[in-house]
Amino acid sequence: MAKGSPIGAVLLLLAGGWLTGCGSPSPSMPSPGPAVGTIELTTSSPDGSSLVVTQCLEEGDLFPCTRDLHMTFSVVLNRGVDRALVQPQFFTDSGRLCGATQTAMVSLTAGTPATLTASSVYLVLQGSSTSPECLVPLQTTRLVAHLYQVNSSGEVAELLTQEFAKAYNFINP
Repeated sequence: MAKGSPIGAVLLLLAGGWLTGCGSPSPSMPSPGPAVGTIELTTSSPDGSSLVVTQCLEEGDLFPCTRDLHMTFSVVLNRGVDRALVQPQFFTDSGRLCGATQTAMVSLTAGTPATLTASSVYLVLQGSSTSPECLVPLQTTRLVAHLYQVNSSGEVAELLTQEFAKAYNFINP
């Protein structure tokens, strides 16, 4: 997997928890104070929509995903950030993480709205160790969007989190 590629980061998140629980900056990423801002979401599919899961070719490998959901995030932050991304995560009613994706990295200017988009949602399917709750057909009920700052060394610090009550049904073709 290429470092910094969308599927690489999403798979690291899903397999090993990368980018989760990173509520405070790493020692080499000094914090200029708490980040204050907003994350808003618009989607191409209404709440409750069915999203068809197929195999998506990324970096020469196939991964279970859907490209039926296009998400647009509008982010406003109280400070500038050179490299930021939004990572939406999809949870079941019981709180199980079953899917995720991320936007491309962008530069944020303090107080200025920025638009970030994502359109491929990758599912957590890990062979025989896959939680039965994450097998397709699957229903998620919450989408949690995390805004992260990524420094040039790849270290990550969470800046904002916003939860959306969005239900989606992931189904087989």
